[in-house]
Amino acid sequence: MRTKDEIIRYLKGSFVHLDQAIEAIGQKTVPVKSSPISPLKSAEATRLALVVESLVHAFDHYGQMVEYLRTNGVVPPASRP
Repeated sequence: MRTKDEIIRYLKGSFVHLDQAIEAIGQKTVPVKSSPISPLKSAEATRLALVVESLVHAFDHYGQMVEYLRTNGVVPPASRP
């Protein structure tokens, strides 16, 4: 991916896939084994908790993009009046 259109298409597709995965979960409170890098404790890891973790991860990346833009003198669109 090199163009803005390719990146946007990929990003939107990733949210479509995440939505499909969420719909396919079924029993959301079933305990599951979490990833070794997950901040969730073993007793807290459920199917739904892993979905929430993936959304929080996306916000982490958003925060990194905001910092990058600000350090390069760009006001992020969400911060503009």
